Amino acid sequence: MNVTATGDAPTNALFAVETEYAGRCARLALRGELDLATVAILDDELRMVWQRDLRRIEVDLRGLSFVGSSGIAALLELNARSQRVGVALTLVRGPAQVQRIFELTGIESQFQFRDGSARPDERQTRGGPLGIVS
Repeated sequence: MNVTATGDAPTNALFAVETEYAGRCARLALRGELDLATVAILDDELRMVWQRDLRRIEVDLRGLSFVGSSGIAALLELNARSQRVGVALTLVRGPAQVQRIFELTGIESQFQFRDGSARPDERQTRGGPLGIVS
């Protein structure tokens, strides 16, 4: 499912979420700026994700150019809910400016990160659909 918030022109997208499902796994690829103006799009997509019986969720941050406090709050809530219901959550490390916000806020250790040197479908999978690994 593709969800996009756009500016004046379709080529000027502010934020997009691309969600893939395989079995009991979901992978959300985030693109653009995740902030107060766009976080509702992620929240809406996560509501649909939570309607499924999942074991794993992976959120790919590589396509983000910016994460504001509202985006961090949404990711913290996703992490807390995942822990409460026993769903494994992994974040794919984003660009330096995105990772820096996790470091500056002191919350990096609250998340399970993996490096995203290759797209999951381009690497050897060890344990599940979508290339999501433990």
